[in-house]
Amino acid sequence: MDMYVRNVKIIEDAFEQIKEQTGISSNEEIVTTFCKSEEQNNSLINYINNLNSEIDVIGELNKNIESEIKRHEELGQLSEKEKRGLKQKLRQEISDIKHNTQTKDAQIKEVENQMVEIKEYVQTMVGNFQDSEFQLAVTSAQVYHEDVQFNENNVTLYLSELEEYISTFITFLAQRNKTSYPSI
Repeated sequence: MDMYVRNVKIIEDAFEQIKEQTGISSNEEIVTTFCKSEEQNNSLINYINNLNSEIDVIGELNKNIESEIKRHEELGQLSEKEKRGLKQKLRQEISDIKHNTQTKDAQIKEVENQMVEIKEYVQTMVGNFQDSEFQLAVTSAQVYHEDVQFNENNVTLYLSELEEYISTFITFLAQRNKTSYPSI
């Protein structure tokens, strides 16, 4: 209790000193003034942080502009022959990129066609397994109808279903034939 009373006395003395120094007569007015000053201080700190962020962004932009200026100056110093060579090199790169893009597009088309082609086979095999006594334990049964298309997003789901049926079938055959190592 003595410690509490001492702390209260210290606080009261502090408020009295503030009152004498500032001319403010009320404790509430001192607290309000302090809170407003804190808010202003926080606002100034936020403003300074925003300015520092803007300075960083502007500095990065200046670096990029300086590198562009340097690149343009270097291009300006090239001879006509070097410029023609550089243009030809860039045209060749563009041509190569277009060719590679066309090749990749053709490969994608081929894979899409293969997925359409295998859909019927997968659907038929899964249907035959579903008609048998084999049951899925790990994967879930997929839905097959005319609107379903195999694509890069769902093909693994359909093939995993078929894979589990085939694995179960191989194990069944191995056990029926009394193979020593059915998993192999």
